Amino acid sequence: MNPWVAGLLGAFGGVVLTVIGMTVIPMLLFGFLLSGPMGDGGFMESSPQRVTVAADGSVSGTALAEALESGWYEDMTCPNTAEVATDVTTICEGSDGVDPMRVVVVFRGTDGRFGTADLFE
Repeated sequence: MNPWVAGLLGAFGGVVLTVIGMTVIPMLLFGFLLSGPMGDGGFMESSPQRVTVAADGSVSGTALAEALESGWYEDMTCPNTAEVATDVTTICEGSDGVDPMRVVVVFRGTDGRFGTADLFE
């Protein structure tokens, strides 16, 4: 084989291996590390939280705000929720300590478990 052709093939092979080693492998590694322990919900997904449900199935806005403030949120205000059930939602207002935001609260059952989604203004 011509030494010039062999040199070009070697250089091309080196470039391909460098691209794979410097881009694809780190993307897979960091993607696995960031999504693995945090679940399918994505980065910074909050774990299911719980609030006390009254005997009539309602949740007071104060109790929900206090449950939210035990996590990432500050100065939360929430409306009263008349009946808690799967997929019942309510929107609370407050901040993350820096920016004002709204938090969508989605109840995951009648026992007071809920998840959240942040809406920054």
